[in-house]
Amino acid sequence: MSNKKGFTLVELMVVIVIIGVLAAVAIPRLMAAADRARAAEGPQTLGAISRMQHAYHVEAQRYIAGAAPTGTGPFTFTQADSLNWRTLGFGVPPTSRFFRFSVAVTPAANVEVPATGATFTATAAVIGNTLGSNAATTSATIDQADQRRTSTDLRPLMPSWHTVEAQPGT
Repeated sequence: MSNKKGFTLVELMVVIVIIGVLAAVAIPRLMAAADRARAAEGPQTLGAISRMQHAYHVEAQRYIAGAAPTGTGPFTFTQADSLNWRTLGFGVPPTSRFFRFSVAVTPAANVEVPATGATFTATAAVIGNTLGSNAATTSATIDQADQRRTSTDLRPLMPSWHTVEAQPGT
């Protein structure tokens, strides 16, 4: 009588099916986790911009504008915009593979105004379809009152960022 050791073809097929089912469940979850990790860069940088704007406002009684980079890579900034970002507190203007950061200021940028009239809105606009979304309409923002808004398609990736309802067209 021979004593054969090993697995039968049926046993191997069952193991392959189990591994396939586990992979079918795990891979989409891992991809979603990777997108959430990529999307986390936007709120992190927006929060830093907001804190730096508030600190600058305490000292200068105004906010400072910062333009988004031009080009598709490597990103370029005008000399004035680079200086604005440095004045705000960034050693180099903020760049990302996934977002373009900018700050709009009212009244006009870099104009001395009373502390009560100044506002800013910092925006992180998604670049292309890097997060699986439409770049023309996908962004997250924060303003001087710490109101945070996201586009509808970014909310699943940034669930804790959205604090107020965005107005139509924002």
